[in-house]
Amino acid sequence: MKRIRYALRTLVWLGLVLALSIETGTAQDLNLDLNLNLNLNLDLGLDHLDYHDYLDYDDYDDDRELTAEVSADGIDEILLNGHDGKATIEVGTSDQIRIRVRIKAKRKGLVYKSSAGRAYVEDARLETDTRGGTLKVTLSDGRGHKDTEEAWTIIVPRRLAVVVEMSAASIDITDVTGGVEVNLGVGKANVDVPRGNIEVRVSVGNATVETQTDSYGDVDLRAQVGKTRLWIGGHRIKYSNPPGPGSKVSMEGEGRDQIKVFVQVGDASLRVG
Repeated sequence: MKRIRYALRTLVWLGLVLALSIETGTAQDLNLDLNLNLNLNLDLGLDHLDYHDYLDYDDYDDDRELTAEVSADGIDEILLNGHDGKATIEVGTSDQIRIRVRIKAKRKGLVYKSSAGRAYVEDARLETDTRGGTLKVTLSDGRGHKDTEEAWTIIVPRRLAVVVEMSAASIDITDVTGGVEVNLGVGKANVDVPRGNIEVRVSVGNATVETQTDSYGDVDLRAQVGKTRLWIGGHRIKYSNPPGPGSKVSMEGEGRDQIKVFVQVGDASLRVG
């Protein structure tokens, strides 16, 4: 099957290269070396592409799934330390923590971003470590990690606190009651929980937070460059923004749950109650 995929990819590349060379009138400059390595040399401004990353590594799978199951006995918090991709954290019915991550090498158009990324997919390990009531979940470090994407799905008991740290991702956290903390570089964070402390920080992107708590304490909602929107008990709160490109609103409360949503560049919205 891999040989068939190799042949199909080779034919695709040949078609693209020939079409481009004919369109630009540079067919005479096209030098095709139809050896096993299939070196493609073009005078078309495409020298920066490493075609071998796409053609010569068919021994590696395009993606791989890793799983783990950990007892939640003695665990109060789960910390996901991820990289690029997406993460979904949701509630299950048992006292087990079930973890699944699919790893895939990044592409740049039709080519893989690097051969190291494809090799990392093959070699990566799912690592879990419990210390002081916190279960840390991550992938093993290694060359090529930055050239892969991760798709996490983690099922946890409702009572746990959840902490997610990722570089560039889409993050969804639902239904947990132990509290939520998100630190995200680029992307979007969506949190929808019944109650608990919430702290969401996004450097570039959007944050959408909803909590059904009827016992909220201090509320702090900020966007340094962007818009904020706040609803309390189903009612939109109107407020004036300071001069400049940002928006912020804060309220003091005497309840249990502290809520902070900070976005540097992007929009932040919060619904309470």
